[in-house]
Amino acid sequence: MEINTFTAMRNIARKLSITIVFFAICANVLICQTDTVDQALRNSDIVIGESIILHSEILGENREIMIHVPREFQPDLDTVYYPVMYVFDAGTAFLPVVALMTQLSTSMADEICPQMIVVGINHPDRNTDLGLELDTNQKISAGSLEADKFTAFIEKELMPYIDSHYHTIHYRALVGYSLGGLKAMHILAYKPYLFNAYIIIDPSLGHYDNQWFIRSADNIRTVDLNEKSVFLAMAQTMKMGTDTCAIKLDTTTDSRHMRNIMQAAENFRNNESDFDFGWKYYPDEYHGSVPLIAEYDGFYKIFDWFNLQKIRYIYKSNDSASQVKAAVKTHFETASQQIGMQFLPPEEYLTNLTFFFYGTGKFDKALAMSELLVEYYPNSVNANKIRQILLYEQESKPKNK
Repeated sequence: MEINTFTAMRNIARKLSITIVFFAICANVLICQTDTVDQALRNSDIVIGESIILHSEILGENREIMIHVPREFQPDLDTVYYPVMYVFDAGTAFLPVVALMTQLSTSMADEICPQMIVVGINHPDRNTDLGLELDTNQKISAGSLEADKFTAFIEKELMPYIDSHYHTIHYRALVGYSLGGLKAMHILAYKPYLFNAYIIIDPSLGHYDNQWFIRSADNIRTVDLNEKSVFLAMAQTMKMGTDTCAIKLDTTTDSRHMRNIMQAAENFRNNESDFDFGWKYYPDEYHGSVPLIAEYDGFYKIFDWFNLQKIRYIYKSNDSASQVKAAVKTHFETASQQIGMQFLPPEEYLTNLTFFFYGTGKFDKALAMSELLVEYYPNSVNANKIRQILLYEQESKPKNK
């Protein structure tokens, strides 16, 4: 009787020690987050990124670039590599895009999009950067559509700099609004390979006496957009509430901006590439009020492949551990196929899933998530530590006779 009592007490102590160690890992995450918040509150400045000066040989000048890198709360993870979102008009667009990404990439928002590095580009002269290159007769300069300097700067200087100085994966998105939307559309029409996804907001397609649209709109129907994602937004620039039928019938220059955007949407729909396209008309928003709303909708659209709301049910489902594991694997395998590159489940996401299942008494599901952790991140201290603790606890459990 004494031996059985001693054995039982030893098993209880062993299980308690394992539980304490495991939850110490969870607590360490929370402590890191709390320390970071406390430190931010103690500092006088709230820092969300850095501003660098990058010299451009192509442009012949220094350029200011704003860069946000997600703060990593979880200790002992493998090096995290991020997609990159490029943003025109950084002075007004950088902060809203960083805020949206920060919110929508968290569990608070059901992880609509992945965490990303955000790169904002400032423009000393918006017309020079984002507009057309014109000759002395105000006509499009010969060859400038296919090879403009600002796009060359992005491709040959800015992107290589970002990729060499930060931990990036080769997935890039672009956000352009108004004249920046025209430039985004221009890049998509002539060099679509530069970005995997485009959020184009109320683009100024009729600027410069409609020259870009006349010369380039047809490219949208034929350009290779395979494995791309495009979201196109249109604001109301006529009388509030004007519907699309009335806009199409209007032949004045007042409606040209909107008619061009609608024609561009039609051209996208007629493109035979295998890509994801969405567009939205905001009849109650003017040109100046539409960006933030369209950026929010754009995030939902271009990151539909990632959206973890689709497998949110696994937190409360009665599926088996193997079914939950398969759901996670399948989601990211499908996502990888959609974007044409491997995109692994983030290590932090799998770690949080493991903690959740363990904390809610679903040990078999926690064990299954730890299997994925080690499968995808075999060299991670975090992954191997969690896996070893769970395996030890599994071995320590009394065997049913």
